[in-house]
Amino acid sequence: MFILIGLAYLARRSPSVLLLTLWIVAAAVQSSLSARPRFFTRYWYLPSIASSTLTAAELLYLYNRLSSLRFARAAAFVFGAILLIAAHARCRAFEWRYLLNTARYHQYSVNDPATAIPLYHRVESDYGVQTGLLYASIGNAYGLTGDFDTAFQFLGQVGRVDPAYALSTVEDLDLATQDILALVLLGPLLENDTWRARAAEIAAPIEYRRGNFSKALSHYTASLGAGDSARAFHGRGKVHFELGNHAKALADLDQSLAIDPTAPDVHKLRGRALAGIGRFGKAVAAFEAAANIAPSDWGAHHQLGVALLKTGQTAQALTPLREAVRLAPEETGPLMDAAIASTKLGYAQEARRLFQHVLTRAPDHPQSATIQQWLGSNAQP
Repeated sequence: MFILIGLAYLARRSPSVLLLTLWIVAAAVQSSLSARPRFFTRYWYLPSIASSTLTAAELLYLYNRLSSLRFARAAAFVFGAILLIAAHARCRAFEWRYLLNTARYHQYSVNDPATAIPLYHRVESDYGVQTGLLYASIGNAYGLTGDFDTAFQFLGQVGRVDPAYALSTVEDLDLATQDILALVLLGPLLENDTWRARAAEIAAPIEYRRGNFSKALSHYTASLGAGDSARAFHGRGKVHFELGNHAKALADLDQSLAIDPTAPDVHKLRGRALAGIGRFGKAVAAFEAAANIAPSDWGAHHQLGVALLKTGQTAQALTPLREAVRLAPEETGPLMDAAIASTKLGYAQEARRLFQHVLTRAPDHPQSATIQQWLGSNAQP
């Protein structure tokens, strides 16, 4: 009521001020709606039409108030035409933004992606909009409807039109469960010289976990320019190791350690690669370095003990194997190897205890029959 009274007062005192006030209100309504759809979710174009109409009315009123001088009226006409063009452009910009937000409202707030999809397509076709947010929203909407082929088609466009948005989206994903989505978004970036290194740095471990070693190898190589070269060399070394190329794996792992000599996982993998080509003496040194850097890593102690056993240093092997058992009492690997070392050294009581722990934790152990036979033939008196 008070608003209507105020508008009536303005209309009586100054129609020009009234029109200008209404025009400002209409512009403010547009700004509010373009940020979050709350009104006119179906008739999204009404605020835009109202704003343009008020703009035209204001210009017409001002034009009629001017004197009849030809120059003044011509200047008013040109100025009015410019304002109308600007208002039209502003309305167009508002329309597609509001249409996009209305579609996202249906998709995320109402959980109705089927209604959102045609609105998204209107933004693209009627207004020529191509943004990462638009294509990501369309892809997500199709994914929610179960049309994954179309979803991946649009998600693949995100990196083409907005590589930065695609990369930030991938960095926010849970790569352990959304690895396929990450690879789709990274696809165009891997073909872009500017973004290839950073995209490859993310894609390489994903392809490695999926067992695509050839792609992982290519990505790790491309990621060497991304900054973290130590991790890239380590990753490429892992791929070479999985492919059985131990010499190439050692070359990359040495490069990684030259950059960061404090990485225990690199030392452990280097030890495994050395053991793979029969160089157990150097493997012992690599595993010792890993155990010294990470004394709580039971795997480093276990692998050190196994490498010492391979070199015939059974007495020395028992110490790291016992430490591995202490750190990981539920793991059957250290238990089994410590028991074998104990039997070789004549520690029958310790070996018995360790073998019994193996059977307790893994009754179906592949060597359970051999263990049972040993326990039977070495019964306590």
